[in-house]
Amino acid sequence: MDKGKIYEIKQQIEMRNEIKKVYFCKKKILALTFDATWGHTYTASLLEKLRKYNIKATFFISGIWIEAYPEDFRKIYEEGHDIGNHSYKHPLMLELTEEEIYKEINHTEQLSQNIINADCIFFRFPYGNSNKDLIKFVGKIGFIPIKWTIDSMDWKEISAEEICRNVIQSNDIGNGAIVLMHNGGKHTVEALDLIIPALKEMGYELVKISELLNAVPIYKYKLKKLKQARS
Repeated sequence: MDKGKIYEIKQQIEMRNEIKKVYFCKKKILALTFDATWGHTYTASLLEKLRKYNIKATFFISGIWIEAYPEDFRKIYEEGHDIGNHSYKHPLMLELTEEEIYKEINHTEQLSQNIINADCIFFRFPYGNSNKDLIKFVGKIGFIPIKWTIDSMDWKEISAEEICRNVIQSNDIGNGAIVLMHNGGKHTVEALDLIIPALKEMGYELVKISELLNAVPIYKYKLKKLKQARS
């Protein structure tokens, strides 16, 4: 393993960098994640598809989406999926002050708690747009920043087959990988009928981000400590 990769892993484990992949994962598991900001046309079908395959995923949800679709938000939580904070209005956070960033995140946290009364400990930067200072700030206010290992590109409205290939043929697929998808992708639900069976055929179990982190002792410890600090 080269020095650059070792440094990346060290920074990530110490929560000084976004988690793009859970390293040292001995189990053949990976996580499907879905960002939700605009629209809910496919949300019910998406949840139905996850139920069909008995899959639990992680949803990173913006505050404006919670306001627009509170019952959908509640249903996602009640069906056992992890919930992550995805800001309020989905801005480019590099253009915001720390005070503005805090308001974006905290407002969404309050909206979430008003509906599901549960802490959302995970955060994903809109557009994956961040830097070390932003990552440090998000950690300082009690969140674990989660990025992704594989971008399915479903947001480009490509075909279900192309989405599937982007995932299962990725050079980055492996234990501890995190897949980026979207609840509003035109062909995302259709693609799941290809992706999930293919990943299972490859021997993978699909889990939530919380389960992915808890599968590796060092990440599990850091997660526990952060939860204690927030309580």
